[in-house]
Amino acid sequence: MSQNERPPNSVRSLIERLAAGLDAEGMPVINPNEPQAASQPARQASAAAEPLALRAARFSSTLAPRRQHRPAVVSLAQLEENGMVALRRHRHVGEEFRIVRHHVLEHFQQAQGQHDPVRRNNIVLVTSPRDGDGKSFAALNLAGLLAEGGDRDIVLVDADFGGASLTAHFGLAESPGLLEFGDSPRQLAGSIPLGTAIDRLVFIPVGGSADAEARTALAAQRHVRSLASAVADSYEDAIVVVDAPACLTRSDATEISAIAGQAILVVQAGQTRRAEIEQSLDLLDSCPQLSLLLNRAAKRRRGLFARRG
Repeated sequence: MSQNERPPNSVRSLIERLAAGLDAEGMPVINPNEPQAASQPARQASAAAEPLALRAARFSSTLAPRRQHRPAVVSLAQLEENGMVALRRHRHVGEEFRIVRHHVLEHFQQAQGQHDPVRRNNIVLVTSPRDGDGKSFAALNLAGLLAEGGDRDIVLVDADFGGASLTAHFGLAESPGLLEFGDSPRQLAGSIPLGTAIDRLVFIPVGGSADAEARTALAAQRHVRSLASAVADSYEDAIVVVDAPACLTRSDATEISAIAGQAILVVQAGQTRRAEIEQSLDLLDSCPQLSLLLNRAAKRRRGLFARRG
């Protein structure tokens, strides 16, 4: 699709329904405030009472061994405290993310064997029109579900140089990360990704500096497209989920979309305007697979990422 063309009819119809204030049929919806299923009270009580350590062991036991073991720097408690809800099987939000996971894996498989000197089909870009639409929340939960029960490593990358929500909330502001990765990817590929409590999920912090302005300046010098390419090439058998800045505030998401295999645009129900969605779609136009994800989470209850991510 060229820059002057309109979005595809399927995406256009979703925009029309959003503008009309309707639920977009077929559009994955994030709604962690949805009531829990009344038919499973015993299961819900059991899950709520289960110790975090046992839950981590249960999740890990169902996964294939990671090719290279990494200590869990990011614990299950940190993941859940900072927005990981999709692994709670009794929550409706998990089902919505499973729909997204299915689409991501389907497109990923379809792209296997396709040679493109520019495109990195293992990159899944997650962005939003504006800050606060829930993109970091979506990236975190999508990465967790892709890793759960999957046969590929999942690399979650914080590329939001200004906000760095994931990095900050995991307490890793001082850790080397994406900005250092571009210097010598071969040497750093084995040390920078940090293990998590989910066996096949690793995390690459934003890196650089704890100061947002310094990080942003450094990112401008090192070119985010090159950084994302370096990660994708170093983990070519993995799926790389990139939490990018909001596409209407910085150009980084647009840059990454030029090489990404897929892009997910997170929009907030009742907040994101139609013009913002259309402008964002135009900016992400070069990506061959583009999906919309509707975030209906209430800000007052969703927590950190609804406000910042």
